[in-house]
Amino acid sequence: MMKQEQLEEYIEVQERKEIVYRIYHNLSLGYDKGAIYVSTHHAEIIVRKLLQHIEEIVLNMKSKRVKDNWFIGSPLENILCKYFGFTSHTRRWDQEYVEIEMHHNWGFWCKNFEVDENGLSNLEILIVLLYKRCVISMEKENLFKWKHYQPDIILLTVRWYLRYNLSFRDLVEMMEERGLFLAHTTIMRWVHQYGPELDKRIRRYLKQTNDSWRVDETYIKVKGQWMYLYRAVDSEGNTIDFYLSKSRNHKAAKRFFKKALRSFHVSKPRIITVDKNPAYPIAIEQLKKEKRIPIGTKIRRIKYLNNIVEQDHRFIKKRIRSMLGFKSYKTSASILSGVEAMHMVKKEQIDLQDQSVQNQNIFINQLFGLTA
Repeated sequence: MMKQEQLEEYIEVQERKEIVYRIYHNLSLGYDKGAIYVSTHHAEIIVRKLLQHIEEIVLNMKSKRVKDNWFIGSPLENILCKYFGFTSHTRRWDQEYVEIEMHHNWGFWCKNFEVDENGLSNLEILIVLLYKRCVISMEKENLFKWKHYQPDIILLTVRWYLRYNLSFRDLVEMMEERGLFLAHTTIMRWVHQYGPELDKRIRRYLKQTNDSWRVDETYIKVKGQWMYLYRAVDSEGNTIDFYLSKSRNHKAAKRFFKKALRSFHVSKPRIITVDKNPAYPIAIEQLKKEKRIPIGTKIRRIKYLNNIVEQDHRFIKKRIRSMLGFKSYKTSASILSGVEAMHMVKKEQIDLQDQSVQNQNIFINQLFGLTA
């Protein structure tokens, strides 16, 4: 068994407060009361969302039978394999217990969520691993190594370009007023590098969306050819996800839905409102057969209900229009991911107490390891 001191040493990070473990036995798993962690700083948000997700998965566990008393392919397996490299199995259960066994890929034990003498359960170990792999690894990575300018200057220009209708040359002039002389291509490379990274880091802090999806696609011209930007918002206008595709068919729609469903801040859809595009029903039915979307999910084709997502297109289209077009699929995808990330910040989808622009900027700097 791993001792508590060893566990704390395992997840320790330089210049960061030690994670405080507080165990609550109130996560009903049917078999045993699981232990809930609440940690300090931004790990608390991740832990709570993961626990909510695990609780939903375990309580609604459905699997395909493989052998006599063994089942494989449970929804929990996707979570464990995706984040921890485990292979999970579920033994046949009744209303009194739920048993889960995992292989010892990393030297941890398989005791069906039992709590050891130190008060640490297997469920807690999994949560610690999620924290380590999704947060600490990002903090240790130095994205500004070998850069000739300070990280705060780099993030300032990236934020301004992604949020406001400014060109690279506009930013060059604005930086000259501050005594900094940059080439517009330098800022362009920063945007291409840090735009997708911002989208990646910001997603774990997004507020939970509701289960009413509004889906639509809009046209984006890339190197003289039309491409399709699939976007989805919930009934309150919060961005669910986006996907840039070279084609407009059921395969592209399916890829978009699969990408959206992988996000932790996204709720499984109860109703999906779409336009007259025949590709959406085909993609949704295929995902229902694959059990990625609930069977009871309804498809609704009411045009005025999709006005909210069409209006949300305006900000993206307005920002793209001032860029005078994209030159390649790769650069367009990287810039759009950053633009969408800043749009979510602007719509106050980040879980902050004070949603002022100043606090939003401080939050983004902290995402990249910069102090306020």
